[in-house]
Amino acid sequence: MDLSYFNPDSIEQYAASYWKAVAPLYESVSGTKGVIINCGWVPEWVRDWRGGIDDSIMMPLDMLCEPIYDKPEKLKGTWHQQKEKWENRYKRNREQKPHYTRNWTYRQLKNLVTAIKREAKTKSGIDTFRVGTLMVGWDWHKPFYLRHPEIAIDFPMIKNFFNLKAKLKADTIRYAAYPNGIPEGTLWADFFSTQWGLISKNIGFDALLLRDNIFSVGDNRRIGPWGATISRDINEVKDYNDACSYFLKSLKNAAPNCYIIGYSAPAGAIASPRVFNFDLERMAQEGNLDAWIDQTWAGAWNETGVRMSNFWNQPYLGYTSQLANVLINGAILANTKVKHYVITGVWDTWESWDILHTVPERLRWEQWAYWHAAVKKPEGLKLIDGNYIAHTMNQNGTLLNDTDISFINEMLNEAIADAQQMSDVLGPTLVYNSQAISWLNNNDPAAEISEWIDNQAGMLLKWGIPIGSSTRIEYLGSIRSDLYVIQTPNHLDCLTKHKVKKLILSGNAVSVWASPSEGIDPDLQQLMGITSSVRKQGMPGVLANLTTNISDLNQDIPLIFAIYQPIKSLTLISADCNSIYSVEGSPALVLNYTKNKNLSFWDPADYMQESSYGNFDKPLAERLGSVYPFVLASRVLNSQLKKSSKIYVESINAHQPMAFLAWKKKDGSIRILCGNMEEGIYDSTDYSVSAKLHFSMDGKILFINSIWDKKETRDSILNIHLPEASSKLFEVKF
Repeated sequence: MDLSYFNPDSIEQYAASYWKAVAPLYESVSGTKGVIINCGWVPEWVRDWRGGIDDSIMMPLDMLCEPIYDKPEKLKGTWHQQKEKWENRYKRNREQKPHYTRNWTYRQLKNLVTAIKREAKTKSGIDTFRVGTLMVGWDWHKPFYLRHPEIAIDFPMIKNFFNLKAKLKADTIRYAAYPNGIPEGTLWADFFSTQWGLISKNIGFDALLLRDNIFSVGDNRRIGPWGATISRDINEVKDYNDACSYFLKSLKNAAPNCYIIGYSAPAGAIASPRVFNFDLERMAQEGNLDAWIDQTWAGAWNETGVRMSNFWNQPYLGYTSQLANVLINGAILANTKVKHYVITGVWDTWESWDILHTVPERLRWEQWAYWHAAVKKPEGLKLIDGNYIAHTMNQNGTLLNDTDISFINEMLNEAIADAQQMSDVLGPTLVYNSQAISWLNNNDPAAEISEWIDNQAGMLLKWGIPIGSSTRIEYLGSIRSDLYVIQTPNHLDCLTKHKVKKLILSGNAVSVWASPSEGIDPDLQQLMGITSSVRKQGMPGVLANLTTNISDLNQDIPLIFAIYQPIKSLTLISADCNSIYSVEGSPALVLNYTKNKNLSFWDPADYMQESSYGNFDKPLAERLGSVYPFVLASRVLNSQLKKSSKIYVESINAHQPMAFLAWKKKDGSIRILCGNMEEGIYDSTDYSVSAKLHFSMDGKILFINSIWDKKETRDSILNIHLPEASSKLFEVKF
């Protein structure tokens, strides 16, 4: 919720109207319940509080919000036609209005917190309802910063960001926690934490969300403080990680009963340790972090023309990319007690996007997908722990109506109930290699070995590869999967290396994704039938060659296509391996079916990070160089699933991306979730997609129930047709 919804002169009335609207969302869920009140984003009102309960809170009155549309509608037509409509939409209305128009006092804020908790208790019987606030790390040009510019830090690539390591200059001004002023050399983390501790105690806040740029400096791109990788200085890497941990410890010491929530970098889970330089697993294990929210604002990034500021937004951060991020962060958090949350992003208080009313079936697909994302552990499946619904205030002060709340509530309740009845997640499993990530950060932090498994999986999910689970590499041998996708199997301890060897030789479907020379252990290379050495740093505009004559793989793929290959390796393969495509003569995608193996190797293509904030005048296929390396990798994994007699797509169409997931329920039935999730990959007038799913039950009739549109059929395969922006859920019984 945003503070701007409430009126400091009518606190009880607004608290009651808020609770009446949102109460149904809390009725059927257990565990921690609460609300985050956004008090103007910036932490100035915390750090510059002088201690008076009747002091005014300095709201940022200069903050503007985009024009909001009373009847939001999805843009129609070809990519270029949509772009023209978007330009015309904002030509008519480019007026941005101030968002905050009222100042508050600390006493009024306290009264609001008290009123909300009272509503939760008296109206819904919730005795321990938490009310928290959020902070961001990009607040400058405010009085405290002007006195203490040392709280900002200049990195090589990014200027003026939250300096967790700062030591403050002496200051004689009275502050709530420092009535005699700030002594020279006081740690910024300690000053902020003690100020927050008093805010928490006096106002009644018992939750704190640490949002944008507190840890993930750079945030929406895979470009961080030091560029595309973290610092080359191992000591600097360690110091920054130590500062992150100390900041959390200081906050927890200042307010022990406060629920501390962290916030991911949407550019990728692997980007956290490898670009933004914070070790989430370490932070989680130290016990000062209570929950972690993955930034799954997928529709806000993936949809065309939903913001005033640009047309394409951030397609690399969209629905399938965020699913992959959830899976890898789930693996990172698997051995910790930190609660793992996803976002239900319905509409926005500040920007003009409104996914709830423009593409509700895509919103439904993503929520079902994220709630069925599971970590495979030896003791069973570990699911998502909770939901962060944002924003529930918007549209010029209007709350979500009863119909909207009912849709969200039904969608989430049904998804969660279904997920809790899963017995297994079908399809490939992403295998997170924490040992390689740790080794890189502690020994060669600037090295690049194509470790971006979440980014890579996010692209393949677009083309019908049902990646719905993850695991940790040390769990191999104790979990099962239809296909194991192993991230950079290098720098392994002896036991884990033995597990990988055994898996490759077992006949199970395995795919290894890595820059081969630095990302794959030499012994494993030999076992896989490849040898490799680094050739040179890659450049945009490299061309790849199609090298396979397998008809299921090469259909509609040009003999030469554009590719972005950051690290190019000189790779050789044994004669019995099948090269699918090569980059400058080196095989980059390889199949090996010899000696009972069901093995593939991919030296992954990447996408150009600079495209994330520019180059919006081209469809996604052109901005990537081409989609063909991802389509070919998807087809290879699909062929491995077929060879293993698992669920597979009859023929992956390069021009009809469809995302689907599959899982088995405890009653033996299989559920298929499919969605038409992409827009503008090609400049087409037809955005409908079709696919045929096989269950390897030759000759057997399937009992197919299309749950959401209540249609039943019988067939030997599952025929799927999805109009633009639609999704379906099927139940399949044999």
